[in-house]
Amino acid sequence: MAKKGLRTLLYAMKEIDWDGSRDPYDLTVEEIECDLSLLAATGVEDLLQERVKECIVDFREAGISVWMLTGDKGLTALEIGVSCGLIPQDRNELREEVSHQVTVPNQLGTEQNVNETI
Repeated sequence: MAKKGLRTLLYAMKEIDWDGSRDPYDLTVEEIECDLSLLAATGVEDLLQERVKECIVDFREAGISVWMLTGDKGLTALEIGVSCGLIPQDRNELREEVSHQVTVPNQLGTEQNVNETI
């Protein structure tokens, strides 16, 4: 789905034995978000806003640098970059490079404010 630039949404569930003795907000992430049963997966097209390509062209022609910052996985980000005109469609070497990327865990401390690292 990422090769098509789709947002992947997964739907899952877990039955939790509940006797009512605890506040639901006291449940830990591990109690809720582990050992889920996958129910469905969907791919949703996340369309660009109108005139994004044209705006990027205008910025570049005006000498303004344009950067793309995303939290998407590599292939999804590449397809978005192509669809908005930041990356030429024929850049096959980028496709090869991105397909070999490995996701690494975030190295920031959980209590560290992201703005402090900039």
